[in-house]
Amino acid sequence: MNQPAENSRFKPESKATKAIGFLKPVSHTTLSEQVALQLATELAAKRWQPGDNLPSEAELCRAFNVGRSTVREALRSLAIIGMIRTRAGGWQLCRRTSLPVDGSTTARERHA
Repeated sequence: MNQPAENSRFKPESKATKAIGFLKPVSHTTLSEQVALQLATELAAKRWQPGDNLPSEAELCRAFNVGRSTVREALRSLAIIGMIRTRAGGWQLCRRTSLPVDGSTTARERHA
């Protein structure tokens, strides 16, 4: 019976492998990360004005073709960084859509 070589994955590097050593593995992003990134891009592009209500979770689910938990996770991540906030009846864009580099602004100032 033929058996595969033991530890075949751990062969010494070939010349071809060394030639592509500068390549980095791709990262896997979750659906909620993809949704959050698209929303953050649109928020930064001023698609909505400060104080505007964002589309409902149901509308975002349909637009992104994802489930409600995915949309909620994306919205929570944007709220954590201060881009949006929750209000009775939905999510609202904060007045300031970007954080200062030095982190000097408090959450209260961002939500003012």
